[in-house]
Amino acid sequence: MIKKMLDIDMDFFLDDIPYFITGNERLNEEYYTPWNEKEFRDFLENKCKLSKVQKIPGRIITHHDQAFDFWKELIGNGRMHLPFEVTHIDSHSDLGLGDGSWFHLATDFLHYPINERINFLPREKVMLSNYLAYTIACGWISKVNFVHQNDWDFNDFVSILLQEFNDESYNFEFKAFEKGLDAGKLVEEYRELAPVKTDSLVPYEIFRKDDFSADEKFDALVFCQSPQYTPASSDYMLGIIKEYIIEI
Repeated sequence: MIKKMLDIDMDFFLDDIPYFITGNERLNEEYYTPWNEKEFRDFLENKCKLSKVQKIPGRIITHHDQAFDFWKELIGNGRMHLPFEVTHIDSHSDLGLGDGSWFHLATDFLHYPINERINFLPREKVMLSNYLAYTIACGWISKVNFVHQNDWDFNDFVSILLQEFNDESYNFEFKAFEKGLDAGKLVEEYRELAPVKTDSLVPYEIFRKDDFSADEKFDALVFCQSPQYTPASSDYMLGIIKEYIIEI
């Protein structure tokens, strides 16, 4: 039974953080240089406790919203324990900053009973920028461990999803507000409104690369290529990750 999920984006393994990327072209290696093979393997084996001898189930995906589909599949076939813990190794938090998904969550999706929400979720709402927020909103996650680069200094958490709108609370607190509110209302304006219902708290921690070390082996892994956020020269990692997983 899968209780601890390792969720890795290949854009983590670059010498710079790709922010505000538009279009679908691969990044230029002159500006975003991938780690070398030794660095990559050292991180997988020493930080993530992965082993080529004791492989774990895993899947390689192209775009990160496909992690949502993978987890839904594992839940559906009874392999995933609910709720499960996620360690999210990524240049971005994937909570929906900038895509407006918080409005759909706050004024529509969170009104449904948490155990039934997945039945009312249009798949097109789940995107690579917000899939983790929707996973939490479905009640599937017990805790999130975010692992970012040492120089990560762009807080892309959406305040409305946090306990008391506070990014130092270290808890997600998903809140439903009255339906029919103005879509142009700013996130900060919701501080003055009383939510009509509030989900249970979901804790999170934030680690930097040098401070992170898994305390035990993971039960499964998903590894995302994220082609628009990585140069083609990073793709050698796709072959290496296969050495550590049993593809499912």
